[in-house]
Amino acid sequence: STIDSNTATGGAGGGGAIPGSAGSGSGGGIYNDGSSLPATATITSSTISNNTATLNGGGIFNIGTGANATLTLTNSTITGNSANNNGGGIYNDSASGTTTLTSVTVTNNTADKDDAGGGAGGGINVLIGLATFTLKNTIVAGNFRGTAVPIADDITGTVIPASSYNLIGTGGSGGLIDVTIDMVHNNQVGVADAKLGTLADNGGPTKTHALLDLSPGLEKGNKFSLTTDQRGFPRPVDFDLTPPTPPYDDADIGAFERQIAPSAPATPDLQAGSDSGTSQTDNITKTTPRVFDIGSVTTGATVDLMRGTNPLGGGEVVAGTGVASSSSISLSDTAVLADGDYYYRARQTLGSDTSPLSPVPGLKVTIDTTAPPTAAPDLQPGSDSGVNNDDRTNATPRLFDITGTENGALVELLRGGTPVASTTSSGGTVALSDGVALADGPYSYTTRQTDIAGNAATSSALIVTIDTTAPATPGAPDLQSGSDSFGAGTSGTNSDNITKTTPRLFDIAFTAEAGSTIELLRNGTPVTGASASGAISPVTLTDPDTPADNTYAYRARQTDAAGNSALSPVLNVTIDTTDTPAVPDLQPGSDSGASNSDNITNATSLLFDIVNTENGATVELYRGVNLVTSTTGTGGTVTLTDSTVLLDGPYLYTTKQTDIAGNVATSSALTVTIDKTAATPGTPDLQAASDTGASNSDNRTGNAPHSFDIAGTESGNLVELLRNGAPVASTTAGGTSVTLIDSASLADATYAYTARQTDVAGNVASSASALNVTIDTTAPSVLSSVRVEPNPTNLQTVHFTVTFSEAVTGVDITDFTTTMGGGLSGASVTGVAPVDSSHYTVTVDTGTGDGTVRLNVINDNSIMDAMLLSLSSSFTSGEVYTVSKSDPFVVSVTRVEANPTNLASVHFTVNFSKPVTGVDNTDFALTNTGTIAGASVTGVIGSNATYTVTVNTGSGSGTIRLDVVDDDTILDSGNRPLGGTGAGNGNFTTGEFYTIDKTAPTVTINQAVGQTDPVTGPTASTIINFTAIFSEPVTGFTASGVTISGTANATVANVSEIAPNDGTHFNVGIEGMTQSGTVIADIPAGAAHDSAGNLNT
Repeated sequence: STIDSNTATGGAGGGGAIPGSAGSGSGGGIYNDGSSLPATATITSSTISNNTATLNGGGIFNIGTGANATLTLTNSTITGNSANNNGGGIYNDSASGTTTLTSVTVTNNTADKDDAGGGAGGGINVLIGLATFTLKNTIVAGNFRGTAVPIADDITGTVIPASSYNLIGTGGSGGLIDVTIDMVHNNQVGVADAKLGTLADNGGPTKTHALLDLSPGLEKGNKFSLTTDQRGFPRPVDFDLTPPTPPYDDADIGAFERQIAPSAPATPDLQAGSDSGTSQTDNITKTTPRVFDIGSVTTGATVDLMRGTNPLGGGEVVAGTGVASSSSISLSDTAVLADGDYYYRARQTLGSDTSPLSPVPGLKVTIDTTAPPTAAPDLQPGSDSGVNNDDRTNATPRLFDITGTENGALVELLRGGTPVASTTSSGGTVALSDGVALADGPYSYTTRQTDIAGNAATSSALIVTIDTTAPATPGAPDLQSGSDSFGAGTSGTNSDNITKTTPRLFDIAFTAEAGSTIELLRNGTPVTGASASGAISPVTLTDPDTPADNTYAYRARQTDAAGNSALSPVLNVTIDTTDTPAVPDLQPGSDSGASNSDNITNATSLLFDIVNTENGATVELYRGVNLVTSTTGTGGTVTLTDSTVLLDGPYLYTTKQTDIAGNVATSSALTVTIDKTAATPGTPDLQAASDTGASNSDNRTGNAPHSFDIAGTESGNLVELLRNGAPVASTTAGGTSVTLIDSASLADATYAYTARQTDVAGNVASSASALNVTIDTTAPSVLSSVRVEPNPTNLQTVHFTVTFSEAVTGVDITDFTTTMGGGLSGASVTGVAPVDSSHYTVTVDTGTGDGTVRLNVINDNSIMDAMLLSLSSSFTSGEVYTVSKSDPFVVSVTRVEANPTNLASVHFTVNFSKPVTGVDNTDFALTNTGTIAGASVTGVIGSNATYTVTVNTGSGSGTIRLDVVDDDTILDSGNRPLGGTGAGNGNFTTGEFYTIDKTAPTVTINQAVGQTDPVTGPTASTIINFTAIFSEPVTGFTASGVTISGTANATVANVSEIAPNDGTHFNVGIEGMTQSGTVIADIPAGAAHDSAGNLNT
């Protein structure tokens, strides 16, 4: 409750007076009267403010002179009350009873308001008989006596000493003792400034005084079982987020419990019902009011919806407000806004604390209440058949352009007010299609555009006329008789539509239609100039062109104004202006001899092909001037035959053709030679130079090519050399003999050679007998030398299988040698055993050491084939044994990178005594010194006898050595383990190590010993010396690593090393000053580096 601005004068008590009690001018707010009967007043969560009494108890008058008067106040505020006499806030005059104030704030009350000098106890005036007056967790501070010159006056009289956790001002303590002396009751006494806010709406149903920052009442109280403060807010609250210091429990003193300041609410979200248009989530709307959901708010907090126009924030106004009853709230903005962009944010106030606004830019909401301008649809030229732009068409579908659309707007095409198509625009022009096949007639098309805010507008109408009915089919064109020529004496007529005439006139009958056009088409293409508009039937159209000879399809086409057309039946007209008979061509089957196209033949019946004859034409074959035979042309090739038996000699053949149009022509001549007599060649004779046997005339030889002489040939004839009946060489004879060569490399054998002669007419004759020739040309060779035992090996004796190309003899130990590699020595051939006549097994002793051994075959002419031909060559490319007889071991482990180093990863090169496999991370260990920690082997690469190992240097400084750990997994090619069988016997721990230094050097620079300060002298030439000392030897320190500052404007630094000349001490000389002032030299980080590359700090 709130009891405010009441006045007690000489009448009854104030706002709390019991009906019927006598007035006394006391108790401006409440009068609790126990003067005759017991009286009890219990006040909770209330504010008693700005009440006035002309006598005592401006806020509350509690009296029990004849009986008990019990007063209990909890979570309440007594403020701004005044009395002309005593007890500006509370006047207690009870003979018996109990007065208890728990979590009450008593402030800004005044006694002796009329400055008459007769009043006391600006906050509380206690007159105690047998009654008790107890304060718990209560503030009594900032109360006064007097108005003109106010004097601090908080408590007059004595309260119960057991009162605890109270904050008392400087105007009387009521007998309480400050906590610095009395640490049992924990009262703060004599507080000059309680740091209370003005009486205000800090949340809840009643006004309160908030505890301001640094108030001594913050978290110095005790809740005394209360769970809320006067406003209903939680008590206690750990406001400073630190554990309470015993005996306090984080409760604040007085009626107000300071809460943790609320955080900014979530960004407002426009409700779907307020987001008009096609999307309810795009925040573009025309709606008023607009309702927003705001999350992340605190129950009981006052939430403000803020509206601004700046995305960066600033200038926001309150668009709506409300008190949250849960973690979210809905607020409305009822303002009617101009079109544009607005930014909505939110804040919340809990008690005296207001949160920041939700983050910028907030929620951008675009207000759009303006309907879009909408253009009428425009029928595309491709959909406007017939005469373009007349909106009369037979097209389906029909495409319309709609210009000037808004981006994101829904654009609809309406026919007769009904939507037929729609799309969402990207701005500019869109195309929409009406795919419905419509009945003939006019239709009204409009555009309707609805923008993304839901504003809609409809355009004016476009009238489109549908005409899909084609005109009546015209008659087929009729070639006039005067245009239909024919040849005299042929089967042609003036009505067969075969002609050579140009131009050609056609008559066409049709049904006339207003606005229609009649055209003449040749092979589907309009004839130039052959059309008429608005003509009457029949019409004559002319084809003036002279096309190439062919058959052409002529039709008439009639097209109406909407583009509907009808085609007539076809009239086929053949244009024939030429007659070119082809030369007779002797068929290949009638052209005997080597060539079936040389027109030299021994055939008796000669067949001739005559191509490209004209259909219906008369085709005749002439030999000289004599007609041989004739036929009728077919439009393609005809065949005519001359069956006359002719004598040897040349003859001239021609073609004569007469077509149905009367064109007559004779071809050029074809010469045909008749030859029926054959010539017999002589038997081949092997030339002496090709006969390499025991005699140059015994036809036994071993070389190639082989040349043969053949007599009895005729010039121009085909002469062939045949081996065993198959041709191996041929030539065209140029006289009475020829030489032919058999270039083939033949297997050893005896071959029968004959000759065959074919003359140009195809007459064939063979030699009377054959020549037998024996060939022996191939020397034996080694095909392979392969291992018998597995490879690699550690055997003392191994075997090879040697394969020859044919059976040989004379193979023994002297025909073989060995080739050794690596460290192998002493290998030798110890035996040879035949497997068969072309395969031999050779035994080899592998000698001593490790390496490779290969068996070689040596050609010393002792190995021969059955024809006594010796081996063709030595053989040194056989298979190789890898011989391993010693154990591998580690030769060295060396660094790859520079040493010392600060690298996070380094590499070692590990060299083995021979190629090995099985090397991986597990074969290595690290030996570290110093503060090295976390170092590890991270990778191994390599092959054969050399491997690179990668090591992560971990953290700290010291040394790292890479050791090889033998676990018998590292093997050579003979499967011999490192160091021999047994783990550990191949360990290697004496390799190089890295010195790891990851500590950066430090540096100091000070005025040099002996350098005077201040310095006098010429500013330009005076040198001021500083000494720079590094924590370890460094390199790279030069004048560029010195930063010069100060008011003397020095410009030059000179750096030189000084004693002890170990890279740690340097003199820095500064000069080039331009005026008096200070000179400061600094060395920045990174000016120098140690031997490991660490830059100074």
